[in-house]
Amino acid sequence: MAGILTSKRTLITQTETAKRLMISRETLLRYIKEGKLNRYEGSKIDEDELREYVKRNNPANAPVLSREKARHEKYKADLAELELKRRRGDLLEVEEIKKDWCRMVTACKSRLLAIPAKVSPQLPGCENAREMERMIKQHINQALEELSNESSDSATNDLERNDQAVGATI
Repeated sequence: MAGILTSKRTLITQTETAKRLMISRETLLRYIKEGKLNRYEGSKIDEDELREYVKRNNPANAPVLSREKARHEKYKADLAELELKRRRGDLLEVEEIKKDWCRMVTACKSRLLAIPAKVSPQLPGCENAREMERMIKQHINQALEELSNESSDSATNDLERNDQAVGATI
């Protein structure tokens, strides 16, 4: 909006001034009352004084309230989304994952360490090293298969428990 030129001053309305500063008219009136800006003919503001005010106060360095409110609202929405995902079971607690991982590693270690005790009595009946190797691999594969089945059974049980927990909280 173009201002009114009077005696070498370009005057703009308070509404236009508030828009340029991205503030409410009430805030602008407070600035005028505090002497930060001057009013001229018809309660208008001098455009050059407004430019100087902006340079002095450099609003680019100060957070704009609406931007801060939007950032805060986004933060709250993000938190709500995370909570919903947690309830649905899309997110898991770190400690829960650590416990499951430790349980799986321990089970794997136990199964693999048990192989020599299972295989050693059978080795004297083998005719050559190739047959011994085949027997050892067979036991390793069997242990891995059992671990795999336990892992998928455990995952299914975890999902079922989680579904029940979500149903109870909703």
